Amino acid sequence: MQGLLEAGANVAVGVQSDRFRGRAEAILGEFAGEGQRTGVFCCDVGDDALIEASADRVAEILETDTVHSLCHSIAYATAHGMQSPFLECTREDFRVAHEVSAYSLVAVARAFQPMLAK
Repeated sequence: MQGLLEAGANVAVGVQSDRFRGRAEAILGEFAGEGQRTGVFCCDVGDDALIEASADRVAEILETDTVHSLCHSIAYATAHGMQSPFLECTREDFRVAHEVSAYSLVAVARAFQPMLAK
């Protein structure tokens, strides 16, 4: 993100909850130049309605209906899944980890597809 900001890009950052908002805002504030459009929005990628709404929120933040790049950097696992030996991973732990960490890329890309520059 630092490199994008230093290059003058407008950047909107999605975080899972307000708990993570402060760190993202600090990075934006540290590296964004004057006049750059930046902002932070919450989006729990386990909720399709929030994913759909995030595209509108990004359009508001960036004041445009075109996005040139989309970065998906999401990983999640349940506490049990993280703390247990590999062979004790349950089907539910595995499903949740893949739904949030991998499938969310499909859902996010689908929501932003109309905005992606051709």
